[in-house]
Amino acid sequence: MRKEQFIYIPSTSHGVADYSDTATSVTPLVVTGGGARVKLTNDGLGAFTNLDHLPDGVGDVWNPVTSQFDFSDLPLGSVIHGRVDLQITTIGTNAEFRIEQDLAIGGFAYTLTGGGETYKSAGTYQFISVGFVYIGDDNTRFNPAELYCKCTNDCTVVVNGWALALNLK
Repeated sequence: MRKEQFIYIPSTSHGVADYSDTATSVTPLVVTGGGARVKLTNDGLGAFTNLDHLPDGVGDVWNPVTSQFDFSDLPLGSVIHGRVDLQITTIGTNAEFRIEQDLAIGGFAYTLTGGGETYKSAGTYQFISVGFVYIGDDNTRFNPAELYCKCTNDCTVVVNGWALALNLK
């Protein structure tokens, strides 16, 4: 009787992408207190950018030219856990800072409210927010997403970067 041999070919159904920014460390984003939201940018050129651990078959999920996420390589049912790392310099007291993510831009768009923090005194603070997005439909999958911030007081924002854990279905 012939015995079947199987060759194991590893493939990844999960991975990590880390995008580090350099541009805002030179020219921070300016947020006008109580004004319009400001789009968070990330040139992906920072020393800690690491795309060596993306899942098999998945290209970049961040486009630094448009400052948009591209989830089109992810299968339906996938989950993205993200960590946003910012440096906030507030000008006044009692500054309420928040981030938001717009998804499915150009389709049936929707917004997820992310983390927030109130800073009681003027100063420079590290801001970390974690959250997740799941690819539940083609609207989310095939339309880009963007990150925004807003604050009740004037402030500046340096984008240290964001890391994404990609779990494919």
